[in-house]
Amino acid sequence: MERGAASRPRLVAAAERVARPLTPVIVVTAAAAGLFWGDPWVALAVLVVACPCALGLAAPTVLTRASAALLGRGVLLTRAGALEALERATDVVLDKTGTLTAGRLSLARTTTFSALSADECVALAASLEAASRHPIARAFPAAAALPVGAPRQAPGRGLEGVVAGRRVRIGTAAWCEELAGAAAPVLSAGELASRVYLADERGFLAAFDLADALRPHALALIERLQSRGLSVHLASGDAPEVVAAMARRLGIERHQGAMTPQEKFDYVARLQAAGRVVVMIGDGLNDAPVLARADASLAMGSGADAAQLNADLVLTRSSLEQTLAVLDLARRAMRLVRQNIAWALAYNAAALPLAAAGAIGPWEAALAMGVSSLAVLANALRPLDAPTAWKASTSSFPSPSRSYS
Repeated sequence: MERGAASRPRLVAAAERVARPLTPVIVVTAAAAGLFWGDPWVALAVLVVACPCALGLAAPTVLTRASAALLGRGVLLTRAGALEALERATDVVLDKTGTLTAGRLSLARTTTFSALSADECVALAASLEAASRHPIARAFPAAAALPVGAPRQAPGRGLEGVVAGRRVRIGTAAWCEELAGAAAPVLSAGELASRVYLADERGFLAAFDLADALRPHALALIERLQSRGLSVHLASGDAPEVVAAMARRLGIERHQGAMTPQEKFDYVARLQAAGRVVVMIGDGLNDAPVLARADASLAMGSGADAAQLNADLVLTRSSLEQTLAVLDLARRAMRLVRQNIAWALAYNAAALPLAAAGAIGPWEAALAMGVSSLAVLANALRPLDAPTAWKASTSSFPSPSRSYS
């Protein structure tokens, strides 16, 4: 929250750069007008009528209200600059596990390829996953864990360690093939199943099919994003056939599976190089680099700390329901900011010459200055939340703090 309060959209920073030199310009103009007319009241009128405060109030008031409105919806804004990118967004890139799906993986099937029993393979897998915060780790019972020596994690690929005197790996087929020295057995996969393999230096030990369910609002989110002209992409580290099945189910044309964190990063970078404004939504440790790269990013509150640290907004309720509301609120907030900045600049451009020409006296200048500031504040206090066709869930709650009203 502290970081969010300290950050500013580029438009706001530009307005502040304009406001800073405005004060010396006003002082010089006032002195010159007073000397030209030989009337100190003219100089006083110039000083009073000028309103740098209107320009200074134009954005912070709106941004503070936007942050509070998002927080009331369960969305923590950590970088205010993201509002400007959200307003201009052209593409939305989504992770799969833990983002489009609930991330509550369960072990649906164990297929063994060695003399070890299914229970023994599960115990080895649980041992390697015991220290991991990846959603896959939750599918294996921690009670079955054994001591692990020399643990190592390969981002986007899997885990390795020495368990019961043998070096074992769990993760993608390619990751396990490097240790086993053989190709992974070919098995059919369910549409929403993720598959991880278990192998040691003598060969493949087992394959685990992990079932996951779509989040309740995933399909509605995709449909509404596409109806607004946004291009939706699915980028996942899961097997390509699983990702393709998910994309077909959700109506996503652009999808890619078996992606490493670097490949996700490069995917977003290519979109940006083509002039696209990219919003990334993810949750895992592997998503942290691409969340930092995207023009605006959202992380699930149940995801990894690194993902939340690098995201611009955190969905604290780990629900996709508020994503559209975030986009709408960003657009309305930036519209108000532009209106306020335009009014403040237009007022000063009109009022200063009139005061310098002696057409406005000090009391008229005071009245005009007050009206200008009040006009900016009144516009900044216009509603940010507009009713939409997609209603908020009953879990939405008003902020308990009166300062957010």
